[in-house]
Amino acid sequence: MDSAAWGFIGTIVGAAVSVATTWLASRSAAHLQEKADSQQRAERSRAFQRETLLALQETLQHAMRALGRAVHEDYMAERKGATWGATLLPEELSEELRVTNTRVWALTERVADDGLRAALSAFQLKLAWPAFAASRGEAESKMNELVGLYRHVMTQLGHVLRATY
Repeated sequence: MDSAAWGFIGTIVGAAVSVATTWLASRSAAHLQEKADSQQRAERSRAFQRETLLALQETLQHAMRALGRAVHEDYMAERKGATWGATLLPEELSEELRVTNTRVWALTERVADDGLRAALSAFQLKLAWPAFAASRGEAESKMNELVGLYRHVMTQLGHVLRATY
């Protein structure tokens, strides 16, 4: 073969190598971008869970304090001679309980961990027990049981929260 043919073959081989190199580089760049996007999505998800769990901890504490105040209102009314549970809660406290319980439900639904979400849902169903007790003794018993459940849920919540860091 003459030198012109070899030059033509060299040009074609060089072009093919150049195209292959460009294809590999773009494929590698696309893969790296995909990986970076995936990592960003995962970090946004972890950040969302952290924020949700922190807000949930705070809201559960607030709900327990409000519930304690509601039981105390019944206690004080009973000391003044009223029948246990017959006195209406102050409007502000009633609204606080409603808002707090609604917030707990909303935050619970944002929790990604199925086990924690189930524990929180079960806890929330029992959150009103003491407020609807028929007697002081029943309210105290239900409050003590609820405090045990609260500790369990908060421990589980803390474990899941630490896993997001």
